[in-house]
Amino acid sequence: TFYRLNGSKQYITEPSRSDFCIAFARDLTPNNSTYDKILAFIVPNKSKATLIEKTDGTGYIVTGKQKKLGLHASETATLEFDNVRVPEEFVLGVGNEEPMNGLLIAQYALERSRPTIAAQALGNAWGALDDAVSWGVYTPRGGKQNIHLPKLSEYRRQVGDLINQLAREIAYVFATAAALDKMYTDGQHFDVPGMYSAGSKLTATEAGLTICSRAMNLMGGAGYTTDYLIEKRFRDS
Repeated sequence: TFYRLNGSKQYITEPSRSDFCIAFARDLTPNNSTYDKILAFIVPNKSKATLIEKTDGTGYIVTGKQKKLGLHASETATLEFDNVRVPEEFVLGVGNEEPMNGLLIAQYALERSRPTIAAQALGNAWGALDDAVSWGVYTPRGGKQNIHLPKLSEYRRQVGDLINQLAREIAYVFATAAALDKMYTDGQHFDVPGMYSAGSKLTATEAGLTICSRAMNLMGGAGYTTDYLIEKRFRDS
């Protein structure tokens, strides 16, 4: 028994480097026990030798690589599926009486991956804040009398505000990770960690953009030049 996949998936991360992907697709096989259900399929990269002998040489094709504002080191592209032959053994959860609901598999994967995006955003924001503070400490200005920005109360107030915002979001991500660990350790699924996971990603990415923007402003015109890394951090946020 095998399935044939047709269609496309957009905004996929690093598909060229991957040997295979997990594709979620609706089963439209008439009179099938899983008809109209979403299943999770292991689909090989057609340009790689791995696994394609199991799919008669078929696999996904990478097209439409995106040119992005930031995150240039990370590829984002479109996947095309043209009559890809996927054997039943490449359907996740096929050892059960019927394959697992792919939507649940996607939900579990997202619950675990969202906090990592939150952590990435906060790490980037931390770096931007560190860049701005270092620039303020080691770059005197002010004509005849050199003035270090940390001596100015307004500068200290803004930096302190950003530090507090960053610390709150970091605590949220750690609390989310702890809740998810407990959920999977106890073997029980409930909604609270899922809400934490989505919430931590939302607020951390928003805070990351705010912190990077305000940190860049603290550097004045220098922050908008490519002489400093902070402009890249702003684009990556």
